[in-house]
Amino acid sequence: MKKTKKILNIAFVLMIIITVIVINKTYALFESNLDLLINMDVARWNITVNDTMVNSESVQSFVIKNLQLNANSRVENGKVAPGSQGTFDVEMDFKDTDVSVKCELEVDGQRMNEAGLSFSSFVMDDSTVTLQYVSENKYSFIVPLSKIKASSNSYKLKLSITFKWENDETRNEEDTLIGTSMERQKLQVPITLRFTQYTGQ
Repeated sequence: MKKTKKILNIAFVLMIIITVIVINKTYALFESNLDLLINMDVARWNITVNDTMVNSESVQSFVIKNLQLNANSRVENGKVAPGSQGTFDVEMDFKDTDVSVKCELEVDGQRMNEAGLSFSSFVMDDSTVTLQYVSENKYSFIVPLSKIKASSNSYKLKLSITFKWENDETRNEEDTLIGTSMERQKLQVPITLRFTQYTGQ
């Protein structure tokens, strides 16, 4: 009887060990089957501003196109000086872009004041895209995916910006420095454009 009990105890322990091994193998098999490989096409993002690609988060300068200065008999054609007024274009191309895009336009007010510049208008060439006032010196607009796709995936938008170099007599010294210094012969327009995917917020 003792021997039979001992055999039953050993058999019981062996059954528990075998059960644990079988459960572990079953769990391991189940877990190994959870690995999935999912292939999805990622939406493209190809935006250019005046022929400069803006597909990274780095700050990039772009060349102003189509600078049109108002005629002024006291300033040589093609040059700017205090009292000059003109318009330049920012041309954006959303070719091969697969998402709605939000653009934030920010004017550096401090640098504008230091340079004696002011903006009088921002005009879009597509009246269905509205430039919204966000806060002082900040604007935004949205280009919906439907508009990009409706243009055979090559939607272009032009923003015309009119500016004036104020002729402020209290700034004569600064203006003279800009006009006479070899290092500062280019007047910089302090505008930043930020493009992000528009998600509805």
